[in-house]
Amino acid sequence: GRKEMLTHPEAIKAMKKEWDRLRERKVWREDLVEEWESVKKRFGTKPVHVGDILETCTQKNDELPDTPENKELKKFKGRVCYGGHRVKDQTGQAALFQEYHSCPAGITSSRACDFYGMLPGNVLEQSDADMAYCQTTFRGTATYVRLPKHRWPDEWHGKYWDPVCPLEKALYGHPESGYYWEEHCDEKLRLEGFRPIDEWPGTYYHPKHKAFLVVYVDDFKLAAPKHLPGSKRDNIADVWTIIQKHVEMDPPTGPGTFLGCKHRLTKVPCEGAPGGYVSVMEYDMEDQLQSAVDLYLEIVKDGRKLRDVKTPFRNAGIHNEASRPVTTGPWLRCPWCKGEYDEKAFTKGTGDPSKQKDKKAAKDLLDPDDIKKADPAWRPLGERAMRILMKLLYAARLARYDLQRAINALGSYVHKWNQECEDDLYRLMCYVNSALKIRQYAWVGDNPEDIDPHLYADADFAGCTATSRSTNGAHLCLRGNNTYFSLSGTSKKQD
Repeated sequence: GRKEMLTHPEAIKAMKKEWDRLRERKVWREDLVEEWESVKKRFGTKPVHVGDILETCTQKNDELPDTPENKELKKFKGRVCYGGHRVKDQTGQAALFQEYHSCPAGITSSRACDFYGMLPGNVLEQSDADMAYCQTTFRGTATYVRLPKHRWPDEWHGKYWDPVCPLEKALYGHPESGYYWEEHCDEKLRLEGFRPIDEWPGTYYHPKHKAFLVVYVDDFKLAAPKHLPGSKRDNIADVWTIIQKHVEMDPPTGPGTFLGCKHRLTKVPCEGAPGGYVSVMEYDMEDQLQSAVDLYLEIVKDGRKLRDVKTPFRNAGIHNEASRPVTTGPWLRCPWCKGEYDEKAFTKGTGDPSKQKDKKAAKDLLDPDDIKKADPAWRPLGERAMRILMKLLYAARLARYDLQRAINALGSYVHKWNQECEDDLYRLMCYVNSALKIRQYAWVGDNPEDIDPHLYADADFAGCTATSRSTNGAHLCLRGNNTYFSLSGTSKKQD
């Protein structure tokens, strides 16, 4: 909380460091401070915006256990940002912004970069841009910021009533900052010879250096040959150098945490592979899944302990819920689908129906009110389940394809949650807790010309017992004699 941020020694130190860095970069100009009333008079009818500077302090990787090896990872991080949720113009009305959209790189492009960096003779590295947004100039509507009073310089106290400073850099939190940073980064990379890859935002290729670059906000991942043919120069170091001409960043390192997933790259001896080894990448989402388990235990307190299970699915049983009547009154059976429905959902008549006026049934075939009456607690249960499922879904999309079918099936019921769903969620969490140590692996041990793309696709037949809809599954990978590299996997219920 705020009290801890202002009293905890490590938090105080982290916040001071962040404020000092922003002031050193002149993200806002404290030397041009003036009263907000003066600014409004000077701009007159010209648009000008004002917003608050907000601060927060978090402990990174808080979900990790308190062990000596995690001490450096669990450090405090101060954040100072612009309150983009509450920006006003000179008339006191809510400010309007341009419809700018940033398009960061996705999971598949990150995987493709991993694959390229694991090819024989290539290298894979990553780096973080230092205070990325603040490296670009803010170019939107003239904007001023209010600092928290306890962060005012000493000379402001007693001199100003409502001091504001002009915003000079694209500070985190402003609705347009992400776009300005992306535009700045794209411009500089193109200037140095990088070419954007069509259909993959934030992804570039440099023909001269044969370099594959992925940019996700402030995270850079680079794959390139260690040496170009006929040269002994460190090719990947040269690529980093041309990027660092325009972007301040940390020293490059080997694969680590990227998009929230831990990457571990090793080399395994293999006869017949070029160079005599295979590059193996391990994708680890255990921390994300453990935090989902902890969240489930925190908000679902039904007294059931998580069991050790082998699959995320319960036995569906022999009853088809699609044909189960939701009414307690008289019902009729449809001769075509064999489903039973409230008799009031049907119209009756005699003779040729095409020559008669359409009659409206007394009620809908599947009345939402009947569903609510059948389970009055459906809404609160679904809302809390959604928090857990979204946490799981991110891990499933990155590196745990075995969870996607169960997660997506439950996700389609958050708006009509019932006890059956609650039991399915319990079974899913039992499996997640039982399978925390499962990892996804990919390996590359062939030259590019010996590797081919493979797409596996399938669908069940009316697998959803509630709607009789089928579910599609697809898996895209790259394969060779010594290569198996997964690019993406998906599971989706048919429309």
